[in-house]
Amino acid sequence: HTTVAMSDVIHDLSTTQDNYIRTIKTLSYRKLGNSDQIIDANRIMSYDNEIINYPYSIEKELLHAFQMGWKKELENEIENFFNYLSRSSTTIYLVHQQIRLLISNLIFTVMQSGIDPWELYNDRDLYEELKSINQINSIKEWLILDVVDKFIERINELQDIEYRRIVNDVY
Repeated sequence: HTTVAMSDVIHDLSTTQDNYIRTIKTLSYRKLGNSDQIIDANRIMSYDNEIINYPYSIEKELLHAFQMGWKKELENEIENFFNYLSRSSTTIYLVHQQIRLLISNLIFTVMQSGIDPWELYNDRDLYEELKSINQINSIKEWLILDVVDKFIERINELQDIEYRRIVNDVY
């Protein structure tokens, strides 16, 4: 995939950094599914005009499966979530915004479970990691492997310890 972002021609070297940053930000307007694109920073409408349709009902089921540690159900709900994003989101910017909200709710669920998210994720900044991923399938893979699976593994460890404790108490 090739995406080219263009900004204004500069006549004053002091504006080079500002135009470079604007051009880099323009890349987040990349349309999903298009392989090659040219994006003109001067023709882009504001993100404020875009409507975000968040899949709250899918997220509810996803978070329930996450909290319960149901890996298979969770993977199905993640697939549903990303299918919805693929159909309803036009830019990687919108996908990032929706995944940021999902990550916030996943972290909240981790905290409700009594697990320290900083310790679970080894002090990693998940939002910064997400920002560097610009393909929807790569985001899904990252979310499953680096966010969800870590929690599922910990929940299973805690459940195994609790089951062993119960068995020891009985005997």
